[in-house]
Amino acid sequence: LKFTDLYCEHFLTEALQLRYTSIYNEFYEALITFYFMRQTGEERYWVRGNNALLKIREWSVHSDWNFKNKLLLVEAEMHNTQKDFDKAASCYEASIRAAQEHKFIHEEAIAIELAGIFFLERGLHQISKSFFGHSIECYEKWGASAVVKRIKVRIRDEFGTDYVQPGSGDDSILSGDSSEEHSSKKRQLIH
Repeated sequence: LKFTDLYCEHFLTEALQLRYTSIYNEFYEALITFYFMRQTGEERYWVRGNNALLKIREWSVHSDWNFKNKLLLVEAEMHNTQKDFDKAASCYEASIRAAQEHKFIHEEAIAIELAGIFFLERGLHQISKSFFGHSIECYEKWGASAVVKRIKVRIRDEFGTDYVQPGSGDDSILSGDSSEEHSSKKRQLIH
Protein backbone atom coordinates (compact mmCIF):
# COMPACT_ATOMS: atom_id res chain seq x y z
CA LEU A 1 0.00 0.00 0.00
CA LYS A 2 2.93 2.31 0.52
CA PHE A 3 3.65 2.26 -3.23
CA THR A 4 -0.03 2.63 -4.09
CA ASP A 5 -0.19 5.75 -1.95
CA LEU A 6 2.95 7.08 -3.61
CA TYR A 7 1.44 6.36 -7.02
CA CYS A 8 -1.84 8.09 -6.16
CA GLU A 9 -0.02 11.04 -4.62
CA HIS A 10 2.10 11.48 -7.73
CA PHE A 11 -0.38 10.68 -10.50
CA LEU A 12 -3.83 11.42 -9.14
CA THR A 13 -3.53 14.74 -7.36
CA GLU A 14 -6.18 17.35 -8.02
CA ALA A 15 -3.48 19.76 -9.20
CA LEU A 16 -2.28 17.44 -11.94
CA GLN A 17 -5.71 16.20 -13.03
CA LEU A 18 -3.86 13.18 -14.39
CA ARG A 19 -5.89 10.16 -15.29
CA TYR A 20 -4.98 6.79 -16.72
CA THR A 21 -5.85 8.07 -20.19
CA SER A 22 -3.47 11.01 -19.75
CA ILE A 23 -0.57 8.57 -19.89
CA TYR A 24 -1.62 7.35 -23.32
CA ASN A 25 -2.45 10.87 -24.45
CA GLU A 26 1.14 11.92 -23.73
CA PHE A 27 2.58 8.77 -25.30
CA TYR A 28 0.68 9.20 -28.56
CA GLU A 29 1.19 12.98 -28.49
CA ALA A 30 4.94 12.37 -28.50
CA LEU A 31 4.83 9.79 -31.30
CA ILE A 32 2.56 11.92 -33.48
CA THR A 33 4.34 15.23 -32.96
CA PHE A 34 7.80 13.82 -33.66
CA TYR A 35 6.37 12.34 -36.87
CA PHE A 36 4.89 15.71 -37.84
CA MET A 37 8.21 17.40 -37.03
CA ARG A 38 9.95 15.11 -39.52
CA GLN A 39 7.26 15.77 -42.13
CA THR A 40 6.95 19.55 -41.77
CA GLY A 41 10.08 20.77 -39.99
CA GLU A 42 7.87 22.98 -37.82
CA GLU A 43 9.50 23.69 -34.45
CA ARG A 44 6.18 23.67 -32.60
CA TYR A 45 5.96 19.91 -33.12
CA TRP A 46 9.43 19.44 -31.64
CA VAL A 47 8.43 21.41 -28.55
CA ARG A 48 5.24 19.39 -28.04
CA GLY A 49 7.01 16.07 -28.59
CA ASN A 50 9.82 16.98 -26.24
CA ASN A 51 7.38 18.13 -23.53
CA ALA A 52 5.56 14.80 -23.76
CA LEU A 53 8.90 12.95 -23.66
CA LEU A 54 9.87 14.79 -20.47
CA LYS A 55 6.62 13.74 -18.77
CA ILE A 56 7.08 10.11 -19.79
CA ARG A 57 10.66 10.22 -18.53
CA GLU A 58 9.45 11.53 -15.17
CA TRP A 59 6.79 8.84 -14.92
CA SER A 60 9.22 6.06 -15.84
CA VAL A 61 11.23 6.80 -12.70
CA HIS A 62 8.20 5.66 -10.69
CA SER A 63 7.30 2.60 -12.76
CA ASP A 64 9.94 1.19 -15.05
CA TRP A 65 7.66 -1.77 -15.79
CA ASN A 66 4.86 0.37 -17.21
CA PHE A 67 6.90 3.07 -18.91
CA LYS A 68 10.24 1.66 -20.07
CA ASN A 69 9.05 0.50 -23.49
CA LYS A 70 7.04 3.70 -24.02
CA LEU A 71 9.99 5.89 -23.08
CA LEU A 72 12.36 3.98 -25.36
CA LEU A 73 9.94 4.18 -28.29
CA VAL A 74 9.46 7.92 -27.87
CA GLU A 75 13.24 8.33 -27.59
CA ALA A 76 13.64 6.31 -30.79
CA GLU A 77 11.26 8.67 -32.57
CA MET A 78 13.11 11.67 -31.14
CA HIS A 79 16.49 10.33 -32.30
CA ASN A 80 15.01 9.55 -35.71
CA THR A 81 13.76 13.15 -35.89
CA GLN A 82 17.25 14.39 -34.96
CA LYS A 83 18.73 12.11 -37.66
CA ASP A 84 20.73 10.20 -35.05
CA PHE A 85 19.94 6.90 -36.73
CA ASP A 86 22.24 4.65 -34.67
CA LYS A 87 20.61 5.73 -31.42
CA ALA A 88 17.17 5.51 -33.00
CA ALA A 89 17.75 1.91 -34.14
CA SER A 90 19.01 0.93 -30.68
CA CYS A 91 16.02 2.54 -28.98
CA TYR A 92 13.52 0.88 -31.34
CA GLU A 93 14.99 -2.52 -30.58
CA ALA A 94 15.21 -1.86 -26.83
CA SER A 95 11.57 -0.70 -26.82
CA ILE A 96 10.51 -3.88 -28.60
CA ARG A 97 12.41 -6.04 -26.10
CA ALA A 98 10.95 -4.14 -23.12
CA ALA A 99 7.40 -4.46 -24.49
CA GLN A 100 7.96 -8.21 -25.00
CA GLU A 101 9.38 -8.67 -21.49
CA HIS A 102 6.55 -6.69 -19.91
CA LYS A 103 3.84 -8.39 -21.99
CA PHE A 104 2.52 -5.23 -23.70
CA ILE A 105 1.66 -6.94 -27.00
CA HIS A 106 -0.09 -3.88 -28.43
CA GLU A 107 2.86 -1.60 -27.70
CA GLU A 108 5.25 -4.23 -29.00
CA ALA A 109 3.28 -4.20 -32.26
CA ILE A 110 3.44 -0.41 -32.49
CA ALA A 111 7.18 -0.36 -31.78
CA ILE A 112 7.86 -3.06 -34.38
CA GLU A 113 5.75 -1.27 -36.98
CA LEU A 114 7.53 2.04 -36.35
CA ALA A 115 10.88 0.25 -36.57
CA GLY A 116 9.74 -1.18 -39.92
CA ILE A 117 8.95 2.32 -41.15
CA PHE A 118 12.31 3.56 -39.84
CA PHE A 119 14.26 0.88 -41.71
CA LEU A 120 12.16 1.38 -44.84
CA GLU A 121 13.08 5.08 -44.80
CA ARG A 122 16.75 4.06 -44.61
CA GLY A 123 16.29 1.89 -47.72
CA LEU A 124 16.70 -1.38 -45.82
CA HIS A 125 13.82 -3.22 -47.44
CA GLN A 126 14.43 -6.77 -46.20
CA ILE A 127 14.87 -5.67 -42.61
CA SER A 128 11.83 -3.43 -42.89
CA LYS A 129 9.71 -6.20 -44.35
CA SER A 130 10.75 -8.49 -41.51
CA PHE A 131 9.69 -5.89 -38.96
CA PHE A 132 6.35 -5.37 -40.70
CA GLY A 133 5.79 -9.15 -40.69
CA HIS A 134 6.49 -9.33 -36.96
CA SER A 135 4.16 -6.41 -36.31
CA ILE A 136 1.40 -8.29 -38.13
CA GLU A 137 1.89 -11.25 -35.78
CA CYS A 138 1.60 -8.99 -32.72
CA TYR A 139 -1.41 -7.12 -34.05
CA GLU A 140 -3.10 -10.46 -34.81
CA LYS A 141 -2.46 -11.67 -31.24
CA TRP A 142 -3.92 -8.41 -29.99
CA GLY A 143 -6.96 -8.77 -32.25
CA ALA A 144 -6.36 -5.65 -34.33
CA SER A 145 -7.52 -7.10 -37.66
CA ALA A 146 -8.02 -3.69 -39.33
CA VAL A 147 -4.40 -2.79 -38.58
CA VAL A 148 -3.25 -6.17 -39.91
CA LYS A 149 -5.07 -5.47 -43.19
CA ARG A 150 -3.51 -1.99 -43.42
CA ILE A 151 0.01 -3.34 -42.93
CA LYS A 152 -0.52 -6.17 -45.43
CA VAL A 153 -1.59 -3.57 -48.00
CA ARG A 154 1.49 -1.52 -47.18
CA ILE A 155 3.73 -4.55 -47.65
CA ARG A 156 2.13 -5.23 -51.03
CA ASP A 157 2.42 -1.56 -52.07
CA GLU A 158 5.98 -1.02 -50.79
CA PHE A 159 7.53 -4.34 -51.76
CA GLY A 160 5.34 -5.54 -54.60
CA THR A 161 4.64 -8.83 -52.84
CA ASP A 162 2.06 -10.16 -50.46
CA TYR A 163 2.84 -10.80 -46.81
CA VAL A 164 4.72 -14.05 -46.25
CA GLN A 165 4.73 -15.73 -42.85
CA PRO A 166 7.99 -15.19 -40.93
CA GLY A 167 10.47 -18.02 -41.04
CA SER A 168 10.67 -17.98 -44.81
CA GLY A 169 13.51 -15.46 -44.83
CA ASP A 170 16.09 -13.83 -42.60
CA ASP A 171 14.22 -12.51 -39.59
CA SER A 172 17.24 -12.46 -37.29
CA ILE A 173 16.77 -8.74 -36.67
CA LEU A 174 14.35 -9.60 -33.84
CA SER A 175 15.79 -12.92 -32.77
CA GLY A 176 17.32 -11.54 -29.61
CA ASP A 177 20.85 -11.76 -31.00
CA SER A 178 22.57 -8.89 -29.28
CA SER A 179 26.10 -9.91 -30.18
CA GLU A 180 28.56 -7.18 -31.11
CA GLU A 181 28.89 -8.66 -34.60
CA HIS A 182 25.12 -8.50 -35.16
CA SER A 183 24.94 -4.91 -33.84
CA SER A 184 27.88 -3.92 -36.00
CA LYS A 185 26.16 -5.33 -39.11
CA LYS A 186 23.04 -3.27 -38.39
CA ARG A 187 25.07 -0.09 -37.83
CA GLN A 188 26.74 -0.60 -41.20
CA LEU A 189 23.36 -1.10 -42.86
CA ILE A 190 21.89 2.09 -41.41
CA HIS A 191 24.60 4.30 -42.92
